[in-house]
Amino acid sequence: MTRKRETPYRTIERFCKYILLWTVSFCAHGAWAGPQFIHHLPNLTIHRFAQDKVGYIWIATDNGLCRYNGQFYYYYQNEPEDPASLPGNRVSDILIDGSGTLWIVTSGGVCTYDARLDSFRKLLGKEGFNKAVLNGEHVVCSGPGGMALFDGGGRLLLERRDTPRHGPAVLEADPNGFLWGGG
Repeated sequence: MTRKRETPYRTIERFCKYILLWTVSFCAHGAWAGPQFIHHLPNLTIHRFAQDKVGYIWIATDNGLCRYNGQFYYYYQNEPEDPASLPGNRVSDILIDGSGTLWIVTSGGVCTYDARLDSFRKLLGKEGFNKAVLNGEHVVCSGPGGMALFDGGGRLLLERRDTPRHGPAVLEADPNGFLWGGG
């Protein structure tokens, strides 16, 4: 068997392969993290995705809310001592209304996100909601805790029903403004 002769070209080619392999393994282990806040989602149970008008992808998980800008994740969780934090860590639903406001339904209540302050405004601090639906100018939240109707523009609670018959497991709005619920 003849052995190939080592040429300068082959040496450079082999050197480039080693550099490429080293760079890929270095990046894969997170050593080249840059300004990332987290490297991966905090929980793989994902309930909903939404994209805001800036282009961020929001991800509702069982252990917080994530914002993804195409390169990095920013992770939000409940901080009991901070009233402007997420009300609860289990985020069951998110939606973006016509004005671009992000609505979040958590295990600790319903809130909206204020992008200017990078904080949350708690609108209803009761457990038992797991779904949010946009119905024209209104946002309707529902779940075992009943139903709540919010004015989308003013983010005000307009009406609330706490009886079991007002807590559908499934709630959707059609294009004509009718709400359909069941379960």
